[in-house]
Amino acid sequence: MKKAVRLTLLWGWVTVTTVTVTRIWFTYPDAFPRFPDAFWIRLISVFGSADGEDLANLELIVVFTISLCVTLALTFLLLATERHIRNYRRRQRA
Repeated sequence: MKKAVRLTLLWGWVTVTTVTVTRIWFTYPDAFPRFPDAFWIRLISVFGSADGEDLANLELIVVFTISLCVTLALTFLLLATERHIRNYRRRQRA
């Protein structure tokens, strides 16, 4: 039961954080790094985006994917830090 609760909380954390970072990225685009024009031109040619709606969808996919990667990296870093601290405290007590 404890594992199910922990996995549900982890899934919720990743989902909410990814959506929040994506929303902030779209609200304040100058606060995040800008990709070079060559990157976008190549992406448009690969996916065959034809109009503004396709370009907006492509931008959403790219920003969401990067937000997910950043969130997962941060989450794994925090979990590894937590595990390291827990093991360190356990060794100190023994």
